[in-house]
Amino acid sequence: MHTPPDVTALGHRYLGTYLLASPLFFGYFAADATFRAAGDTRTPFVLLLTSVAVTLVLDPVLILGLGPFPALGIAGAAVATVGVRSVAFAIGLTLLVRRGLVRVRLPSPATAWSIARIGLPPALTGVLFSLIYVALTRTTTRFGTPALAALGLGHRVESWLYMIGVGFGAAAAAIVGQNLGAGERARAMRAGWVITAYATLPALFGATLSLAMPERVAALFTPDAAVIAEAARYLRIVAVAQLFVCAELVLESAMGGAGDTIPPMVSSTVLTLLRVPLAAWAASHWGIVGIWWVLSLTAVGRGVAMMALWRAGRWQRKSV
Repeated sequence: MHTPPDVTALGHRYLGTYLLASPLFFGYFAADATFRAAGDTRTPFVLLLTSVAVTLVLDPVLILGLGPFPALGIAGAAVATVGVRSVAFAIGLTLLVRRGLVRVRLPSPATAWSIARIGLPPALTGVLFSLIYVALTRTTTRFGTPALAALGLGHRVESWLYMIGVGFGAAAAAIVGQNLGAGERARAMRAGWVITAYATLPALFGATLSLAMPERVAALFTPDAAVIAEAARYLRIVAVAQLFVCAELVLESAMGGAGDTIPPMVSSTVLTLLRVPLAAWAASHWGIVGIWWVLSLTAVGRGVAMMALWRAGRWQRKSV
C-alpha cells in the first residue's frame, strides 16, 4: 500500500496475529448468519454485545500491559479480538448444535452447489471491495499520513451505519424469502422498500452530524489537529452518500434472500472498480478532495443501482 515505514511496521504486527485466526472469524460469521436465518436475532446480538464488552476491557490490558499481563502494543488489540471472537464462535456453534439448527457432517453436492451459487457472488464482491481499497490506500498515501488516517477514521465513523444496514438487510433477506416462498410477490416488493426506509432513518441522522459538526465527530477518535481537519472534510463530502449506503445494503441482501445475487454483484463490482482510475484521475486534478468525491459519488451510484434492480423485479422470478 506504500504506507510510511512506521505504519507498515504496526500493520505487520497487527495483521500477523489477526490473520492466523481468520478461519475462526469465518466460522463466527457463519454461526451468526445461521441464527438470523432461523429468525433468532437476539442470540447473535448477545454474543456480539458480550464480545465487544470483553474486547473493550482486554484491549487496553493487553496493549498497555496492565496488571500481570505483558505489554503487547498493537498486537495486543489483535490478540484480544482473536481470543474473544474464537470463544464466541465456539459458544455459538454449541448453541446451534443443541437447538438442532446445525448438523456437523459433510454437505451433499447439491447443498454445496446451492450454497456456492448464492453465496459466492456477494462473497466475491466483498473480497474485491477490500482489494480496491488497497489500491485506493496507495493513492491516498501520496498526500501524507493525515490523509491516510482521515480515510481510516472516516470508515470508522461510517461503520456504525454499515452495521445498521447489514442488520436491516438480514431482516429483509428473511422476510423477502419467506414471502416469495408463500407466493406473496407484491408483499415481498413492499417489504424491501419499507425496510430500506427504516434503515435510512438513522442514516439521515448520521448525515446531519457529518454536515453540522464533522470536527466534533472526528475529535472523538483523535487529538491530532491535521487528521481532524482532513477527516472533517471527508465527512462533509460523503454525508449525502450515507443516505444511499443502507439502501444498497438492504436491497442487496433482499435480492440475496430471493436467490438473485449475480446482478447486484455485477453492479456493485463495476462501480467499485471504477473507483481506482477515477480516484487517480481526480487526485491529479483536485488533490485529496478529488478522492473523497469519487468515494462519495460511487457510493451514491451503488445505492441507486440497487434501487433500480429492486424496482425492475427480476429477483421475483428466481428460485432458491
